[in-house]
Amino acid sequence: MMSNTSLEDTYSLRRGEVKKTIRDLHSKIGTAVEISQVVFLTEFNMVMSMLWGSTVDSNIATEFQAVTLKILEVLSKPNMSTNREEGFEEDGLLSKGKKDFLQILMELKEQEDAAMPITLPQLKSMLLEIVIGSTDTTATMVEWVMAELVHRPEVMKKVQEELSDIVGLNKVAEESHVPKLHYLDTVFKETFRLHPALPLLIPKRPSQSSIVSGYTIPKDTKVFLNVWAMHRNPEAWDDPSEFKPERFLSYPCKFDYSGNNFQFLPFDREEEFVLEFPWQRKW
Repeated sequence: MMSNTSLEDTYSLRRGEVKKTIRDLHSKIGTAVEISQVVFLTEFNMVMSMLWGSTVDSNIATEFQAVTLKILEVLSKPNMSTNREEGFEEDGLLSKGKKDFLQILMELKEQEDAAMPITLPQLKSMLLEIVIGSTDTTATMVEWVMAELVHRPEVMKKVQEELSDIVGLNKVAEESHVPKLHYLDTVFKETFRLHPALPLLIPKRPSQSSIVSGYTIPKDTKVFLNVWAMHRNPEAWDDPSEFKPERFLSYPCKFDYSGNNFQFLPFDREEEFVLEFPWQRKW
């Protein structure tokens, strides 16, 4: 949805929300916190900032998380919907002479002669998918990562040592550090393997009829992929039920988050499933 330039332009917004969360957590040292709620609120405000340059009331974010069936109602509230057409220049990125993502979509909506015009319902649907896809799943996965680390002090120690070596004890971790945190990356991947955010992924419909292992799958049939079972398949993974981040350092095949190897599908690859069934390829 956004170019690399757009992501770079909004880095300060993401960094600001993370620093705000860290300050809040630091003030609560010694007390219990609900990780999923903290991460969700951080991610929610981060996405809101990148989409239209401002955040929302924490109560709205909490409602968004707790009752996903009311998402459309939340998005229709004055500061998050059609009334945002007014006053764009008053806040957010536009105050710096830049367009936010929502304004770009609104401009496309106004172009009646555009090759692919966008309607208001389509615009809302697009924003809805972006917000849902980048908030609740992220909060869920961070919670799983923290749970695995808390139950495995030896793994947590290795993560902390790597952070100390790469970032430093008296410095703030930045997005630029992430590619250098190799062991932390294996922890993320192992967590995605054991606890996929969407165990059956998003339903797919093949664009043409196919035969899979002798079974005919008619065109447009709704298909669910049990990625939870694929990630725990003993024919593909050694000790599949065990949490072993190191496996991603020793495996000869390189795994990434793009779904290029169908043993490991942490995210959907929409274009792959539209064109062909992944299980038609050998692992």
